[in-house]
Amino acid sequence: MIYCPSCGAENEDDAKFCHNCGATMSGDTDSAGGSAEPSSPGEGSDEKAPPPPPPPSGSAKPSGGSGPSNVNILNKLGAYIGEGFSEVFSDVGSYLLIGLVVGLISSITMGILAGPLMAGAIKVVRDKLNGKGSLDVGAVFSEGFAVFVPALLIVIILGLGVGIVVGILQIIPVLGQIVGAVIGIAILPLVALSLNLVIMEKKDFMPAIQESWAMLMQDIAGYLVFGLVAGIISGAGAIACGVGALITMPVAIVMTCKLLNDLYPQR
Repeated sequence: MIYCPSCGAENEDDAKFCHNCGATMSGDTDSAGGSAEPSSPGEGSDEKAPPPPPPPSGSAKPSGGSGPSNVNILNKLGAYIGEGFSEVFSDVGSYLLIGLVVGLISSITMGILAGPLMAGAIKVVRDKLNGKGSLDVGAVFSEGFAVFVPALLIVIILGLGVGIVVGILQIIPVLGQIVGAVIGIAILPLVALSLNLVIMEKKDFMPAIQESWAMLMQDIAGYLVFGLVAGIISGAGAIACGVGALITMPVAIVMTCKLLNDLYPQR
C-alpha cells in the first residue's frame, strides 16, 4: 500500500491518483498535471530552439551620400588663388563670357537671377575642373534654371536675413559696424555652399542652408578669410577698370569651385 502525499489516504501500489482526494500520487512524472521536470531542448520534445539572430550587417551608407571632407582652407588658400588665375587664363574667352552672363544679367534683374545663374556656373565650372565637360554658357542657364526656385530662395533668405541683421547692428557704434562687416563677408561662402548643395547634391533650399551653416561654424575663420579674399579678387577688376571684373569674377568662381571639389570630391 502507498499513502497519498496530500490527504494521507491508503491507495493501491499501482495507483496513479488518490481514490480519496484525486491528487497525483508521489513519484509519477508522466501524468498530466504532474510535476515532471521539463526536458532539455531536443530530448523528447519536438519544439525547436529559436534561430540565432542574423549577424549585424556592415555599416550602411547614410542616405544622401557621405558628408563633406575636412579641408584646411587657410593652408590651401594660396593654391586656390593661383589655380583660379591659372584656370581662367587657360580658357579666358569662355570664362569672360561666363563672367559677363552671370554679372550682367544678375545686375539687370536686380539679383533675381543671381542665385540660379551662380548655381549653374558652379555646376558647369566644377564639371569642367573634373574633366566631365566644357565651359558651355548655355548650360549655365539650363542647369541653373533647373533649380530656379531653391536657388532663388537661398539668395532671398540669406540676403534678406543678412540685410536685416546688418541694418540693426548699425545702431551700435563701431562694434555693430565691425560685426556687420564680418556677417557680410560670411554670406559669400554661405551662399556658395548652399547653391552647391542644391545644384550638385539635389538638396532643397532649407536643408542646404542648414548644412552650409553647420559647415561654416566648423571653420569660421577659414571661411571668413576665404570669403574676404574671394570678394576682394572679384571686386578688384571693377575697381581697377570696370570690365576687369569679367576676369576677376570668374577667378573667384573657380576658387570657390576648387574649394567645393575638395569638400565634395568626385561629385
